[in-house]
Amino acid sequence: MTNKEPIGQELIDRYKSKYHIAENAPITEEMILHHWNLEKCLTKQLLESNKENRWKIFDQCYTKLYSELDWINKYIYSVAVSKNLEKKFDFWKALIGKPPRSIYEIGSGKGELISFLASNGYNCKATEITQERGKGKSRFLAGGSGPGERTRGEGAAQVQGSGVVGDLAL
Repeated sequence: MTNKEPIGQELIDRYKSKYHIAENAPITEEMILHHWNLEKCLTKQLLESNKENRWKIFDQCYTKLYSELDWINKYIYSVAVSKNLEKKFDFWKALIGKPPRSIYEIGSGKGELISFLASNGYNCKATEITQERGKGKSRFLAGGSGPGERTRGEGAAQVQGSGVVGDLAL
């Protein structure tokens, strides 16, 4: 028995399920295949980087990924985030332990996890390497008493509130 790679609607359904994309999001097989091929190409570049150029290569690769696949920020996790954050991120609370704890998230993407943890009383700080990933996603992080104040830092938004600080790229 041979395992066939999914194609067509089966591929789209699996992709949407894996990335928690809403059923009605206009994702096509071509978009998924473009994502797959681009990931392979960029992974090769990342693996071939060396100490001297690694930061530059990572920055270029992630910028290319989120620029060419601009729909990723729009649709990925569109279902899970809005439906049930507690269920999605409960594992992390159990792993980290009860607040107060300090959390530093590297590669925070759109900031859902770090925002969730901050709203549950953790002292949080987060960074995102790419401007494209965090574009339009900077949030007010709060540690319990309400939204904080947002200020701009070097290439990133610095978000503070109730003892919580987070850096999300703009």
